[in-house]
Amino acid sequence: MKRHIRIAIGLLTILYTSCTQTFTVSQVRLSSEFTQVLVDRGYIKDANNIQLSELEKITELDISDANLTSLDGIEHFKSLIKLDCNGNNIEHLDVSNNQNLEYLDCSFNNFTTLDVTKNLNLKYLSCAKSHYNDGKLTNLDVSNNLNLEFLNCGGNEIKSLDISNNTNLTELFCVDNQLTNLDVRNNTSLTYLSCLKNNLSSLDLSNNNNLTNLACYENQLTSLDLSNNTNLTYIRCHKNQLTRLDISKNTSLTLLECNENKLMSLDISKNTNLTGLFCNENKLTSLDISKNTSLIYLECIQNQLTNLDISKNINLTKLWCCNNPGNGSKFPIKAWFDNNSIPNTFNYDEYWTYNNNRIEVDFYK
Repeated sequence: MKRHIRIAIGLLTILYTSCTQTFTVSQVRLSSEFTQVLVDRGYIKDANNIQLSELEKITELDISDANLTSLDGIEHFKSLIKLDCNGNNIEHLDVSNNQNLEYLDCSFNNFTTLDVTKNLNLKYLSCAKSHYNDGKLTNLDVSNNLNLEFLNCGGNEIKSLDISNNTNLTELFCVDNQLTNLDVRNNTSLTYLSCLKNNLSSLDLSNNNNLTNLACYENQLTSLDLSNNTNLTYIRCHKNQLTRLDISKNTSLTLLECNENKLMSLDISKNTNLTGLFCNENKLTSLDISKNTSLIYLECIQNQLTNLDISKNINLTKLWCCNNPGNGSKFPIKAWFDNNSIPNTFNYDEYWTYNNNRIEVDFYK
């Protein structure tokens, strides 16, 4: 009988001890590093007397760039609406009990899994990684997050991303993953799409009429239909396999980057709002910019151009056109000035070598 009593007392002692590691009556104990950050940033007053009720009242928590390795205890922040813990070294993050969350930025940490299936109120989610992060996500399920408006999952190793249920999504950043397919047909509210550095061979944007910014460079796209995307102002589609690019319907366009494709021609006559054009390393034999009078920056390096007319582009301040053949010795450029009256604010390539020949720029009126 005495032996049984001793065992029972021992079990009670173990149970009490394990409980006091987290709770002591109405108090809660967190890890020392998490606690110190909460004190330093003014969320709690007494590190030795943390009240559970105190944590449950906190609605916003910014613990970014705090060198944290753990957020164990985050489940006690029941009222949390906004959590910013980006730029730490967190290896595990459980937000399943933080069901009021609307904003979660947990970017640049080292966890390899993230479950947001219970965070139904989530509107903003950023779980991007950098090359310095050891842990990468290989999967991300956002099918339950119907209120999601912003998603950044860049820099991970995600091979498939289903956003068909996220019809409120306005901004999507899924850059530098391993995606071979991206279906955005249901995401008609999208205004900003950045899917660069993946393995996409096609991209259907026919339903995305609200798009204003598109960055799809460094993929394997062989075609790109932008005829329905009439609100586009920025297009970055360089480093693909495009042989044709029709932007005649994109009259709001101010920036076009189509470098390193296989374009043999480029019609920008309808894009009169263009201020920046980058069409380097294609196969262009001519380039008509006479309608693009707002142009400030032009790069047409390494094409097959023999001359250029910039006489109507009086706002142009930077012109980089090296590594074109010219006429074998000169690269004639018709301008609003000549060689003797080059504006001080005008930057350009003076000469280069092409097929062992020195090519010099020759401005004339």
